Amino acid sequence: MERIRVAIIDDEEMVCRIFEEYLRPLGYEVRSAYDTESGFELCKSFKPHFLFLDVVLPDESGITLIKRLRPLELNILIIMISGLHDLTIAKAAIKAGAVDYIPKPIDLEFVKNFIACQI
Repeated sequence: MERIRVAIIDDEEMVCRIFEEYLRPLGYEVRSAYDTESGFELCKSFKPHFLFLDVVLPDESGITLIKRLRPLELNILIIMISGLHDLTIAKAAIKAGAVDYIPKPIDLEFVKNFIACQI
């Protein structure tokens, strides 16, 4: 059976590391990127089933990255994550193609349950 692939794109290395350390022991294949350009390349090559994507990144917004990924038709469930608790940004993320928007600090139990409910 194919392992579930999870990607995290966040400029905070600690956020990526926390996701990795929590999800790998659960059997998920996990990879991270710290900006949109390396995240875009990661998504093209790794083809994650789930992408946890920060809104604010150093080179462009996560919402812009969603729009760049859409034409590739990779069938990724994208969950926006952000320290910004802004309904306008959440709506823009959903409109761009994200399936959910969760605030930081991340509730890892929610992440685990979210993934489990989708597979």
